[in-house]
Amino acid sequence: MKYIPILNPIDLVQILFGICGVIWLRKLRYLGQLQEWQIGIQLTLLFLAFIALNGTIAKTVHHWSEVPYDLESLELSSVFQTSLSIVWGIVGLSLILIATKLIRRDLWVSGALLIGAVVVKLFIVDLSHVDTMARIISFVGIGFLIDVNPLFWTPVTQFYRYSSYETQQGIENRGFG
Repeated sequence: MKYIPILNPIDLVQILFGICGVIWLRKLRYLGQLQEWQIGIQLTLLFLAFIALNGTIAKTVHHWSEVPYDLESLELSSVFQTSLSIVWGIVGLSLILIATKLIRRDLWVSGALLIGAVVVKLFIVDLSHVDTMARIISFVGIGFLIDVNPLFWTPVTQFYRYSSYETQQGIENRGFG
């Protein structure tokens, strides 16, 4: 019988810890104690959520495609590699969209790096280990995300316009403003 892998006890505890981390961040921000560590803590929570997402993908592929749940079998599984490529691309695009809306350069760079990692993964891993059909699905899916992505790209330099008065003055003094 198939089940939804996100509703098992391990994932529920991970979701609970993620919610506790977000509540903790909001409480620190409300108390005004988050100035120096804010970006580092937020990026750490995002990274841990990304690792948990990869684990959920691995468990889903294990149960739905009956791939053994060990590193070597998952690494050689075309379903797992294709799923990782597509989910990483969607997460990267989502980070870029959120960063553009919130004018957050750190999130934007994280999303761009993740999409870059997907492209590198496509050429290094997917071309060598994945069968033809999974390779086609990966390339078409990621190609679509990269084609849609310029509609939402905000140039990195645009974030400098909104960052602070000193940065704006520095850009104008160098002839870029």
